[in-house]
Amino acid sequence: MTAAGVLVSHPDPTRILGTTEDDALLAPVLQRWQERAARGGAQTAQSWWLAPNLVSVAQMPAARWLVVRVMPHDQSLQSWGASGAAGGGCCSCLWPWQR
Repeated sequence: MTAAGVLVSHPDPTRILGTTEDDALLAPVLQRWQERAARGGAQTAQSWWLAPNLVSVAQMPAARWLVVRVMPHDQSLQSWGASGAAGGGCCSCLWPWQR
């Protein structure tokens, strides 16, 4: 999404170029990121629990975009082997952009 909350990519193609304004999940994600920036906090990659999901966000400063990954908490645990099945789930790593 852009820093203004316009979706530039989404698994649901009908959401592309929409905004986060009316999205119960993405609106608070963007708000949290903007509040952190306003306080002067480092804009490094971060993850947090937003029940029932694990949310990861990383900034792409040159494009002024945010990369957001939302994963149900249970699925995130599977990526660490909590399900007992080898190779279950998936994991995404977001690295901070540094100049």
